[in-house]
Amino acid sequence: MTSRPPVPLPRHRFPLRVVFGVLFAFWTATAVCVAVIVISSAWDARDDGATAAVAPTSTEAPTATPTPEPRPPAVPPSARQVDGGYDSGELPRHLFFNLSCVGDLLIIATTDEQVYAETVCPAFVDPIFIRPFQGDPVRVTIAEGQLDIVTLAGERLTFSVARAWIERR
Repeated sequence: MTSRPPVPLPRHRFPLRVVFGVLFAFWTATAVCVAVIVISSAWDARDDGATAAVAPTSTEAPTATPTPEPRPPAVPPSARQVDGGYDSGELPRHLFFNLSCVGDLLIIATTDEQVYAETVCPAFVDPIFIRPFQGDPVRVTIAEGQLDIVTLAGERLTFSVARAWIERR
């Protein structure tokens, strides 16, 4: 038996254009992935360091001056803000006139003063509800974030208020 020489396997040659095309696609995909990772990490770190406070150089602690909140537009400039407490005085000096709301500002009108109070306005501010109180003597007091309207008959309306102003008539 004679031996035959081995048969060479067929060689498949890929065209050079195809090889470079595949390599270019992999390179482009890699570059895009790296760009996305760099941009997203920079986006996530965009506030790092920007909000860091500068340490004071002196040994004194910095003092913050509170900025007063502006008064609501419906409160006239002539009204003075109630800082401590307020009491309109003994009955029957003041007669109840009206109760109304403008936004979150409760306005109480008596014959001697107008009270403006920041609060969540109640749903019962309605002329039908207010009519029985009109003309009755009332005492208005403001203390510790609470506004009370007390009639001569002992009926009481109480409101939680953030700030209040008084305007004398």
